[in-house]
Amino acid sequence: MYRLYSENPSNPRVIEVSQSLDDLLNELDRKLVTKDVIKQKAHK
Repeated sequence: MYRLYSENPSNPRVIEVSQSLDDLLNELDRKLVTKDVIKQKAHK
């Protein structure tokens, strides 16, 4: 479990996420790349 702290000191929220931000971004990248590949295959 990762904890993300908002940078607003007057509203200190803690967001707990199960994945690190890097992991989430990597996953998103993979999905976007996969979509692009599928699109390219569809055009051929």
